[in-house]
Amino acid sequence: AVGGGSRSLLGFGPATVGAIPPNPDRKPPRRPRTPEGHRQGQRLAPQFQSLQGALASELTGLGDSTTAPDPELIAVLELVGTVAGFVRATEGVEGLRFLTDFAGDGLDPDDDFYYAGDDNDPTEDGLPQSLYLVMANARAIDELIRLFGLWQRDGRVKFERGLAPLKQVFSQLHTIRRWGPRDRVRETGLLDQWREDVEVVGAQGSVLIEVELVWGYTPELRRSSEATVRQILTDTPGAVLHASCIIESIGYHGVMAELPYSQVESVLQDGPESIALLTTDSVLFVSKAEPMTLVSDDGVESNDLPAVASPPVGPPRAALLDGVPLANHELLVDRLRIDDPDDRSAAYTVNRRCHGTAMASLMIHGDLACPGRPIASPVHVHPILVPHECRDNAEVAPPGELFIDVIHRAFQRMFGGASPSAQSVRIVNLSIGEPARTFARRLSPLARLLDHLAFKFNLLIVVSAGNHSGIVPVVPASAIEGPADVAKAVRAYLHEHARQRRLLSPADSVNSLAVGAVHDDGTDGSLPDGVIDPLTRGSVALYSPVGLGFKRSPKPELHAPGGRSVVLKPVPTGGEEDVELHPAGTTLVTGPGLRAAAPTASGSLSGSLYSCGTSNAAALVSHRAAHLLHSLEDHEPGQDEAPLPDAQYHPVLLKALLVHATAWEQQAWGWAEELGASGNSVRRLLTQQLGFGVLDPNKVGMSSPHRVCLVGAGSIKKDQRYSFEVPLPASLASAKIWKRLTTTLAWLSPIEPSTQQYRVAHLAFTSPRRDLRVEPKQVAHYANGKGTVLHEVLEGDRAAGFVEDAVLAIDVDCRVRVGRLYEPVRFGLAVSIEVAPELEVDLHQEVRERLAVAVRERAQARVGN
Repeated sequence: AVGGGSRSLLGFGPATVGAIPPNPDRKPPRRPRTPEGHRQGQRLAPQFQSLQGALASELTGLGDSTTAPDPELIAVLELVGTVAGFVRATEGVEGLRFLTDFAGDGLDPDDDFYYAGDDNDPTEDGLPQSLYLVMANARAIDELIRLFGLWQRDGRVKFERGLAPLKQVFSQLHTIRRWGPRDRVRETGLLDQWREDVEVVGAQGSVLIEVELVWGYTPELRRSSEATVRQILTDTPGAVLHASCIIESIGYHGVMAELPYSQVESVLQDGPESIALLTTDSVLFVSKAEPMTLVSDDGVESNDLPAVASPPVGPPRAALLDGVPLANHELLVDRLRIDDPDDRSAAYTVNRRCHGTAMASLMIHGDLACPGRPIASPVHVHPILVPHECRDNAEVAPPGELFIDVIHRAFQRMFGGASPSAQSVRIVNLSIGEPARTFARRLSPLARLLDHLAFKFNLLIVVSAGNHSGIVPVVPASAIEGPADVAKAVRAYLHEHARQRRLLSPADSVNSLAVGAVHDDGTDGSLPDGVIDPLTRGSVALYSPVGLGFKRSPKPELHAPGGRSVVLKPVPTGGEEDVELHPAGTTLVTGPGLRAAAPTASGSLSGSLYSCGTSNAAALVSHRAAHLLHSLEDHEPGQDEAPLPDAQYHPVLLKALLVHATAWEQQAWGWAEELGASGNSVRRLLTQQLGFGVLDPNKVGMSSPHRVCLVGAGSIKKDQRYSFEVPLPASLASAKIWKRLTTTLAWLSPIEPSTQQYRVAHLAFTSPRRDLRVEPKQVAHYANGKGTVLHEVLEGDRAAGFVEDAVLAIDVDCRVRVGRLYEPVRFGLAVSIEVAPELEVDLHQEVRERLAVAVRERAQARVGN
């Protein structure tokens, strides 16, 4: 019989590096039909004239002033599709500054713009839409009109060097207009949020907003735009400017301000045009600045905490950005390295150090309901929260500070400058989000910041997907008595209200690893009377976001247990009407939920608490990541084994290996069918709900006799290809057995934050499905690889029929679609082959022996040279 137990990862050894070969079979992209020049003139001439009139009106308003600069406005060019080189072309037009672009909602076809079918007739297919925002003065608009006229008369006209892309712009231009007050709030959902606030609390007091200003490429432009906003706020009775922040690396300039509710009422009654702040061209977007409030219950003194293991050694490898933890708690003593440059600790009493204590406990020990080994090194803690001024056991972001500025300063202290406080850290856990920032189609400023920092400092940043804690499912009363029935009804309700459960910032970050929560924990199934469990274990948790991320990429990428959120059992009415399932809270002494260290009201140092949330799930993933990092660092290759990749690749390898250990559980397919999905729509639905899947801790960074996992890494340049070879086990050659091939590629990309392409480096691998005769079984293909992870799961039971000594070739390619790649991009690759455990085969040993032969051959070749 084949021996059991875990086996180590295997290294690919050196890859073959070369250029990406040309692909003669690559089909050109589908292009929509667009109007001829004369028709575009008819359509667009009045729109150009409207812009000219707006600028002329503002110039007239300046009177005889000779010191005021030429008036500018933000113009938005709505194009059908995209235009390569747009940014470069705008640089050639005096008075025109590119600001940003992003994908629109799409356009319906009409007589001017449409896709043609095989018969050349128009189809009903929707059209892609891009919005390009530019800052323009009168000279720039006049020049655009002049160039448009030249193109209109002769589409083949030659423009000056660098301006050629404007001909494509004129051809695809659907609308050109001024960026207005409604645009500034539409992209952020501000009006809907204000309406909800007024319904709940009424029109009283004031509101906090974050104003994202037009990015000025010079300090003078930035000072001017901020001065304009400051003056508007000064002239608005009751308005206050609290803070401002400039982050040049991502082109961010923002201010936090407070507006009286009279301004809110004016906008809701008379429209965004009714207040000055939303009509100024210094402002790009305005969003609600709702500080997150984290509320915890008091911990319960515990006498059954796990035995304290040996203290950690070495420098910290993981960091926590959170509240101030209770550092001398029995489970945390000597395990934290707290750096508190802003003296957040001074505001905390011992019994209010709740969230940071829980997250530190989960990162170090995991769920105390089923504790494992604590991680081997201490955790670096940089506090970013303070206690709430009024509410007990509540913690908030520092009042009066932009949260993005708090995070930026924390990272700069930890990793920047001459004396970084956390230079040894490779994993950063951020179990905190922005509740007012739901992802729509444009990345949040904080997400853009994390993407930049992850690449700059070579980090794995683990972020929680955010919590939707106010959801109250409504289900038929008849479903309450049956656990399966109530779970089915709750899943149906959550699916119907998926739009209300979108991703929260900064989980929309592309380089970070976002973690959602499943309804599971380490407690048993017993519950007190009056409380029911609304979901089956492993379901997406009530509070966890669903949907897709940037460019429809899978988000959250993975899920982990966040704790079961139970509900109060409704009082029976005897009728068939629907009933509401209200949360029971997290005060149950015996759970459910994830159990973690906690302060108590009495000041005990041995307290614990059960809680639920994606914060918990993210901390658990960081716990697994820290163990995996130590495993990579401590790995000693056996005789004739290739070493694992160098330490510089550990962050991307962690990212790849964590996603590699995810899967959709078998029961998820049944849940999708319950919701009406069938065929390919099952994979589409599960991708939206589960991302790449639920983390299986038994597969994180491990192999077994029936599952062999190989890892590789590299630093890849533009148009370069890394080629890896997986030796195919002879036992799979002709046997008709079930097998699974999983390939995961992860990387950290530099970004171009002002463009919708955003990621500078686009990596991909060649799918080797034909070699093993396996087919895709999980993630929907249209979403895969749209972020910075590409994860493919292939399964099949047909005989492969390959020859002896055959290898599986996997090529990793790097392409650049925006900006320039100034330095190579680090990537990590994980490939595993798996068979059913009842088979009498040892895949790990077969592959290991084949790799050892390659190692010896390379050694002999070096000696021979």
